[in-house]
Amino acid sequence: ELLKGIRLAISETNQSIYQAASDNAEYKGMGTTVVAILLSGPRIHIGHVGDSRLYCFRQDRLSKLTKDHSLVQDLVDRGLYTEEQARAASVSHILTRSVGLKVQVEIDALTAELQPDDLLLICSDGLTDMVPDWQIREILRDHAHRPGTAVTKLIETANYHGGRGNNSGKVAKTCAHLLFSSCSREVGCRTEGPDRMALTASTRYFSRIPGKANQARSIRRPRRLFPA
Repeated sequence: ELLKGIRLAISETNQSIYQAASDNAEYKGMGTTVVAILLSGPRIHIGHVGDSRLYCFRQDRLSKLTKDHSLVQDLVDRGLYTEEQARAASVSHILTRSVGLKVQVEIDALTAELQPDDLLLICSDGLTDMVPDWQIREILRDHAHRPGTAVTKLIETANYHGGRGNNSGKVAKTCAHLLFSSCSREVGCRTEGPDRMALTASTRYFSRIPGKANQARSIRRPRRLFPA
């Protein structure tokens, strides 16, 4: 039921964005990416579209709980690129799925078990394009008890390496309560009860914004979508 609710929320958001783009020619091609999670007891329920990511840091190990919906990830899966080659690939920003491009969207949804003191990181490609996984792991390890500081350090590191894109990120510690620090208006947190919390993170719409096109381009690189 929880996964069904996440799927429904993302589907309704997809339809709203698609309709807005259909009604206004200036929004044609508008879309975004999303990671939505629901924490309920020892479990995490996840909905995901695009190349924003959810990581879990546990006992000095960093693992991805989502898989990018991108052309370069497909090439990695086929063994044509290594992870390092993928980071430098010219096709690294071509998405195979996004929210809002079509009437319907295919959503990855899954449930995973959590352990006390796990750290969860939700972030956009503005972070992962600039900061490799090994460095993300080191920052989370060094600031495991200060999630807000970890977010600040991650963004500072991304900016040091060039700071392309929109550095959306949130770190949550799974325990009796949720600690977080928001670094972007695209990141939201909603508490739904003592043992149930939901977080979402997404990149900016990769479309022209009327009257603010130059500003949008200065924030993130143009995104291209892989045609179906």
